[in-house]
Amino acid sequence: MKPKLKIVIFDGSFKTRPFINNVIKSLGKKHKLYVLGFDNSVINKIEGVTYVDLGTQSNKLNLLKRSLVFVFNNLFKKSGIKDFQTFIKLMLRFDSSGLKHFNFNKALAQIKPDIVHVQWLSLLPYCETILNSKSYNIVLSQLGYQLNVRPFVDAENEIYLKRQYPKIRGFHSVSHAIKEKSNLIYTSLSKIDKVIYSGFNFSRFPSICLYEKQETLQLLSVGRPHWIKGYDYMIKACEDLKKNQIDFHYTIVGARGNEELIYMINDLNLQDYITITHSLPQKEVYQLMINSSLLVLPSLAEGIANVVIEAMAIGLPVLSTRCGGVIELVTDNETGLLVPIRDANSLSKKIQDFHTLPLDKINALRVSAREKVEKNHNIEKMTTDFEDLYYKCLQND
Repeated sequence: MKPKLKIVIFDGSFKTRPFINNVIKSLGKKHKLYVLGFDNSVINKIEGVTYVDLGTQSNKLNLLKRSLVFVFNNLFKKSGIKDFQTFIKLMLRFDSSGLKHFNFNKALAQIKPDIVHVQWLSLLPYCETILNSKSYNIVLSQLGYQLNVRPFVDAENEIYLKRQYPKIRGFHSVSHAIKEKSNLIYTSLSKIDKVIYSGFNFSRFPSICLYEKQETLQLLSVGRPHWIKGYDYMIKACEDLKKNQIDFHYTIVGARGNEELIYMINDLNLQDYITITHSLPQKEVYQLMINSSLLVLPSLAEGIANVVIEAMAIGLPVLSTRCGGVIELVTDNETGLLVPIRDANSLSKKIQDFHTLPLDKINALRVSAREKVEKNHNIEKMTTDFEDLYYKCLQND
């Protein structure tokens, strides 16, 4: 029987993503889980998990108080006097960055974890001390913009990652496409890099929703208004749909207030065809999915898109660009529809083709999509995969 582990999850704050919350809930049933974070004003605690407050970044007094707690907890230990002297120096300089690093390191010293799982590449600077000392087993999650794009447009960031990556014990890649990107930064025969897909509790999606073809094609996208999401190409596709007299309405959830998108919509006279909303609670997004005709992911790059997994689970057909890990989810004309990236014409044509697709073929896509995500993206498989990654890192200790 494999030993119970002491695992630290470091997400930068307690406002962890739904995906990592699933990881915490699942692993917390078998192992001792600690969540370290700053800015603890909003938190939905998971039972059985220990939350360690590192201080509030926006409140220096709170940050100082948390540092002082760590100092007094260690005062009579071997490093106590040195910690106190370090704290005094940081306090006199009112060095917020230094205090945050101090609190992070002191929290780890108290916990003495087997694994420190860092959720974002941007958090690596907090780990430099422990990476250099090799005092803990660091596992890094690799996903999204921070690996897909930033190192390849920011030379300093690329250099930094190439310096730090060889010191990291293990890597979690959210897709095979992300794993390939990671190997452009650092590769080695001894590198531990496991692809672990997002896991969902499919009891929340008991059966795929009833689907009816609507007179007005209801198109839906969900995500922040970043250029990498490719909304400008989809808006151009909407212009073409309008010219071809397709009866449609396009809703973008999470992009409200973006000036570039608003300007583009008005410039193309699409105000009556496109709605942009603020981010919505998950339940409301799911209800929108149930009421929609097609989820559209026009992204230029993705690690893996959880919104696509959710749509496939609910039974909403998916049209995506061939970006990153999405092609590991969507097979064209089998579990969804695919088009090239940066191609508004292809988006428009595929939507028009979908609009004429018989209901039995749409339902075949929906059933195949549900079966695929149930097989590859269930919570039990994700939990086992993370355990395998952690134990493999410890074997190589």
